[in-house]
Amino acid sequence: MADEKVVSFKLKTPRFRVSFPQVWEKKSFNGSNPRYSLTGLFYPKDFTEKEKAQWAAIRAELNKACLEFFKKDLKTMREVNGFKYPLHRGNEKNYQGYGDPNMIYFSMANSMHGPEILDKKGNRITQENSEEFYPGCWARATVNVFAFDNIGKGVSIGLGNLQKLGDADRFDGFTSAEDDFGDDPVEGFDDTDTDDLVGDDDDLG
Repeated sequence: MADEKVVSFKLKTPRFRVSFPQVWEKKSFNGSNPRYSLTGLFYPKDFTEKEKAQWAAIRAELNKACLEFFKKDLKTMREVNGFKYPLHRGNEKNYQGYGDPNMIYFSMANSMHGPEILDKKGNRITQENSEEFYPGCWARATVNVFAFDNIGKGVSIGLGNLQKLGDADRFDGFTSAEDDFGDDPVEGFDDTDTDDLVGDDDDLG
C-alpha cells in the first residue's frame, strides 16, 4: 500500500474563521516536516445552501478517500484505534475562538507550496500587506482530500489557496498603534519645555 493517495483536487470550502495561520513560512509541528497550514473554524448551522453542498462534498470525499485507500468506509475505520479523522467539534479545545460545540474545525496543510491569498475583490495579499490576513478573519479555501498510512493511518485535508472574505475580532489580541492611540488626542504636552514634566521625589509615592 502506498503511503498516501490524493483523491480529489480543488474542492471549495464554506466560509470559516481563520485560526493559527502559518501561511507565510513553513513551520514544523512535533518534529514533522515543515509545512504551511491553518485551521478553519466552520459554523454549519449558519451555512447557505451553497455552503451546505460544499460541506457535504468535502465529507463525501473523505469517505471516498477512505474507501479507495483502506477498502473500508469511514464509519468502520473510525472505530480503529488511532485512526485520524480531521473534523473536530469546537468544544474539544479551549483556545480563543473555540468552545462552541456547534462549531466544527479542521486543519489544512501543504508541505510543498505556500498558498496564494486574495482579498474579497481579487487583489493579492502578500507578505508586504500580510497584516490583512490574521487569526480571526473570515476566509474560504480550496482543498484536496487524501488518505495516508505512514505515521499513523487516517484521512486528511490539504491546503490549496485562500481568499479573505471579511474582518472580525482578532484571536491573537493584536492591535495597531492607530487603534491604541487614534481616538485619544494628545493634550497638555509641550515638547519645547519638558522640565515641568519631571516631578519632585515626593511625587513618586
